Amino acid sequence: APGAAVEVRVTAEPGREVEVRVVNPVAVGVTSDEIPGARTGLVGLAERVGLHGGELGHDVTEGRFRLVARLPWGP
Repeated sequence: APGAAVEVRVTAEPGREVEVRVVNPVAVGVTSDEIPGARTGLVGLAERVGLHGGELGHDVTEGRFRLVARLPWGP
């Protein structure tokens, strides 16, 4: 959502994993069909996270978009 406040939280368990959580409000009255390239960034991000042995999840709940990436700590 252009211009919206974004919450970013990074937590880590040394030797185990790093988690990145991003939450922002969903743009009101705008669908992904109206935004050029919408959702393609998620595909690329999921590919990159997967290449490093991690996982990416996202959803929309109560008008907020939530993205969570979990990556292994270390090689």
